[in-house]
Amino acid sequence: MNYQNDDLRIKEINELLPPVALLEKFPATENAANT
Repeated sequence: MNYQNDDLRIKEINELLPPVALLEKFPATENAANT
């Protein structure tokens, strides 16, 4: 069942980066990598 008023509160959808891209952009510290 699809309703035309479904998800009215969603204003926009943003694409999430994959984990590999996040690690390239924000490298894990040695301390964090050891956990």
